[in-house]
Order: sequence, then structure tokens, then C-alpha cells
Amino acid sequence: MKKALALLVLAFALLSLPGCGGGERSYALAAGPEGLAAARVLGDTLAGGAVVRAASSKAALQQLAMGSCEFVVVTEAQLRDAVTGGNEFLGDSYLDLQRIDSMLLGVFLPVSKARSLDEMAFLRGRVVYIGQKGDQAFALAEALCLELALDEPLAVSAEEALHGFESGEWSAVTGLFLPGDETITKLGELGGNPLSITAFAEGVALPPSMALADAPAMLEGMEALRAPLLYGALVCDQSLPQADRKKAAAALTGLPIRSQQMPSYIVPEETRQETAKTD
Repeated sequence: MKKALALLVLAFALLSLPGCGGGERSYALAAGPEGLAAARVLGDTLAGGAVVRAASSKAALQQLAMGSCEFVVVTEAQLRDAVTGGNEFLGDSYLDLQRIDSMLLGVFLPVSKARSLDEMAFLRGRVVYIGQKGDQAFALAEALCLELALDEPLAVSAEEALHGFESGEWSAVTGLFLPGDETITKLGELGGNPLSITAFAEGVALPPSMALADAPAMLEGMEALRAPLLYGALVCDQSLPQADRKKAAAALTGLPIRSQQMPSYIVPEETRQETAKTD
């Protein structure tokens, strides 16, 4: 009887371990403000993928170094700085990073009930930007308003943007959007049109990690637009087992946020090898 009871306790203990008894392992993804939306999309697909919001990319990578997460989403420029110790990393380099795949972190677009930038300018309404004034993409919203002779954009939350757009307080909403995300879907339901800004984007200096390229269709039935895209990468620590890396790569495959490497961007040698391993 005692032996049978001991075997039962052992079996229960084994079933409680991660990966035993048929259960899926849980993963945590960390991201700073620029990669948070894409991390949430991946987290919804990756089994047990919980998303940790970090104050910055450096803070997200510190979570990785402490073992608080398995994966981090960063922009291409942030990945370069993490490897070289540049900019916000202040000489602290993360040489154990492994790149799993490239990611689309956002598409910069204005959404308006107007049908073109000229019509949007004619409306003379208030333009808002979803995010913070210090965001990389806010500079694009500023430049766009300057080009159209409109007042400086107001930085607001997604909820404020939707409320003001519905009431007519805002004539256009700008920001970084992902295909089919909740905010741009609701803007579309309110009569918003993602506008082409190709000519404008060709004449301005784009922020780091951004390039003008063909964006995926943002709304169902909408034609693809050429727009400034924010590029990033999914990374992990090189100590993470290969099986876990392949799970993350498989979860990313087929999602609209999976992208080709940023045009004209050179991936640091320290992170380039991992992509080949997981293809």
C-alpha cells in the first residue's frame, strides 16, 4: 500500500512539471513601447505566451538576462545597440543574444474620413498621434502636419483617439498600426481610410529602424500601401533550448508581423546566425 501511494505521489509530481503530462510550456515575451503591439500578436499565437511591458528595450533585455522571460521583441536599431553597447546601452553589450526572426513592429499611416492627403489638409481639423510625444514615429506625424500646414499633432491614447474620431473632434489619427489590430479596425468601422503617404515619405528622413516599403493590407478589402515600416526582431538568450526557439519561430510563421529583414540594414554578425538555424 505504501509503495503504491509513493508511486502515485511521484506520478503526480511528474505531471506537474512543465512539459509533462501533455501540458504546454508557458513563455514570457518582453518588449519596450515600440515592440509591445507586435509582442502581443505573437503572444496570442505562442502557446502560453504572456507579454511583459518594459519601460525600454534595455529594460526588456535586462528581464531576459535575469531569466524573467524567454523572448524579447526589439527594433533593428535597438538590437544593433544591444550588441555593440551603443546609445541607451551606455557601453553595456549583450553578446549572448540570438536572433530568431525578423518582425514588422508597425506601419506609420494617417487614418482619416478624407480620401487623400489633399482633402485631409483641406479639412483643417486636428490631427492626433497614438502614443507618446517622444516616440520615433511622432516625428513623422509632426513632419506630416508641417507638410500639410496643419497644427502640431496631439499625442493621445488609443481610447482618446477613437472617441475623438467618432465625435468629429479629430480629423485624422496617425500612429504605428499593425494589420487588423483593434484600433485601426475600429477606425475603419467609423469611416476612417488609411491614406497613402508615399510621396511625403520619400522626401523625409525616416527614424532609425524604419524604411519605406510595401505594407500589408491594414483592413479587409483594402489595397496594400507603400508606407514607412518599423522593423524589428525576435531574440532570445543563446542558452534557450533549440526546441523552444523553433516553437517561437513556428508561431511567428504565417503571421502578418513576420517580415523580411529591413532593407539596407546590416544584421550584426553576432545575431545573424540564429535566423538560418530556425528556418
